[in-house]
Amino acid sequence: GVVASGGFTVNGNTTNSCISVTGAINASGGVGGVLLNGRNVAVTANILSAAGDIAIYGNGGGVYQAGAFDGVRISGSGVNVSTTGGNITLDGQGGGGSVHKGVNITSAQVATTGSGAVTITGVSGNGSTNNAYGIFNFAACVTTVNGALTINGTSCGTILGSVGVVLFSSTKVLSTGSGNV
Repeated sequence: GVVASGGFTVNGNTTNSCISVTGAINASGGVGGVLLNGRNVAVTANILSAAGDIAIYGNGGGVYQAGAFDGVRISGSGVNVSTTGGNITLDGQGGGGSVHKGVNITSAQVATTGSGAVTITGVSGNGSTNNAYGIFNFAACVTTVNGALTINGTSCGTILGSVGVVLFSSTKVLSTGSGNV
């Protein structure tokens, strides 16, 4: 894993780089945050920030990039993406010519505490088979306390079952305080 006494940033090439987080990232010092930016980002380990924002962009620079990938994928039982004092932004676009998800959160937790907001924006791939989802949450937990929780999903699929946002199998999306959902 990585422990940063300030912020931690990885800016990949948005046309062909995949960023894989397989070891924990902990930005624990000051107001240091975490920024990951690439064609697609796969997270299978914790990302924690004490006070800074966490931003994960896997959107190909806003232009479809060919391939079979989810824009942002956070997966694994016990995987947490959380900040105690900042905001979380997840922005993903599935691979061009595929029906992969813009943002896929499976069996993981995304959470802020305090007044931190969570914003999730996902655009599916533009393939022509079933089930193109902008945002897909399976057995996931997405929470804020007093910050807003915003989810915007767009499906660009052309066949049956293509929808913007899917909350599946006991997914929880909520504010535990005064934050708007």
